[in-house]
Amino acid sequence: MTDDVVLVTGELPAKAVTHGEPPVRFSLWLGAGELRVRVTDHGPDRPRHLDLEVEAVHGRGLSIVDALADASGVTPLPDPPGKTG
Repeated sequence: MTDDVVLVTGELPAKAVTHGEPPVRFSLWLGAGELRVRVTDHGPDRPRHLDLEVEAVHGRGLSIVDALADASGVTPLPDPPGKTG
């Protein structure tokens, strides 16, 4: 499970920094048998899952996170623009 945590905690902030807008906030909680990872950025665009060919080198990050996480999603910030995922 450690490898999964390292992958998710690297992938989400990288996406926010690359595709979102500052400020970017990374939060990590551990308790009651679960680990929660949240990333907030202030960009207006929502994350997109890409329909990729087998040979694609980039663009698989959100699919990987979805496969490893028990739950995932995006919530718009109350004062747009921005979102937390």
